[in-house]
Amino acid sequence: MIRIAGLFDIHGNLPALDAVLEEIRQAGVDQVVVGGDVVPGPMPRETLRRLLDLDLPVQFIYGNCERAVLAQMGATEPGSTTYWGTVSGRPPCGHTHMQFDRMIGRTRVVNAGSVGMPFGDPGAFWVLLGPDVQLRRTRYDLAKAAERIRGTQHPHARDEAQNVLHPPPEDTMLELFGRAELR
Repeated sequence: MIRIAGLFDIHGNLPALDAVLEEIRQAGVDQVVVGGDVVPGPMPRETLRRLLDLDLPVQFIYGNCERAVLAQMGATEPGSTTYWGTVSGRPPCGHTHMQFDRMIGRTRVVNAGSVGMPFGDPGAFWVLLGPDVQLRRTRYDLAKAAERIRGTQHPHARDEAQNVLHPPPEDTMLELFGRAELR
């Protein structure tokens, strides 16, 4: 059975991505699917390059802010990297940054969470598929990652570093999402 790693909402957090990629190698993953919000963040070029240089097949799903970037790129090796716009005409990424696996009626809904900008607990969240669904949390050196993020030229580097160390609570973010939905 093929083992697929689902990585979402990396947000240019290269230290988090590197930690997840090490765990992916140890897990014997066959393919990586990357969904949305790869480049907005403190280390966009390095993050995208790391994904493109993987020794595994990588499929990109368009997400927020990536459509123009990924549309301009070709695969580094023919057939090794592909880009999905949507699945069944619907965007596959919820961008909630919150990991869960639940049933809604008769439909199983799985959200991998966020590799680079989680809400709730700190860490790098992702999903491993095959033969079952495994919600994964990769721990990494948060203090070192925050220091590295603060050292970038990103205009929100200090805030992003703080969020790595102390992610906003899920209930706070759900309240903000709810207010935004009413507009």
